[in-house]
Amino acid sequence: MTGLQRIHNQLLMYVIGENLHLVTLNLQLFYQCRQTVVYHCWKKMKKLFSSAGVWPDGLAIVRFITGWLIFRYSWELFQIGGLIDFLTSKKFPLPVFSAYAAKLIELLGGICLMLGLFTRWVTPLLMITMAGVIYTVHNGKIYEGEHPLLFLFLFAIFFLVGPGKWSVDHWVMNKWGRKK
Repeated sequence: MTGLQRIHNQLLMYVIGENLHLVTLNLQLFYQCRQTVVYHCWKKMKKLFSSAGVWPDGLAIVRFITGWLIFRYSWELFQIGGLIDFLTSKKFPLPVFSAYAAKLIELLGGICLMLGLFTRWVTPLLMITMAGVIYTVHNGKIYEGEHPLLFLFLFAIFFLVGPGKWSVDHWVMNKWGRKK
């Protein structure tokens, strides 16, 4: 028997012999702590898999990023001459007006989405614009126009759900919209 085994056996005899009730209390505390940890983990897991939202303010982040992306997309592609030529070649009605309207809606709509301003007014215009992009640029083939389709669905979500708590719309409604 090695020295470590002898020390281990002596400690074990001491604990078992004289402090048996301390060991029992420690085991009870251990099991209670384990049950508490399991209970709290289970509560977190139930919350994670529930149908209720985990973090409702997260919608503001998605709204801001969507607004930024559509603004940036529109700003980068603001070559209005090329767009007018493209719409003319597709025999789109009123190509000059349509090009300026689409770019203006995308630019201002992106800014409004980032701020959460006029969200329910801007999103239908943006949805119509994205449907037009799918129809003209991608010849109506949804599988080729994934980005405009994704934007279309995101705009539909913001139209249905609203801008959320972290928006200018929410602030304005709380400040002036409710009668005191």
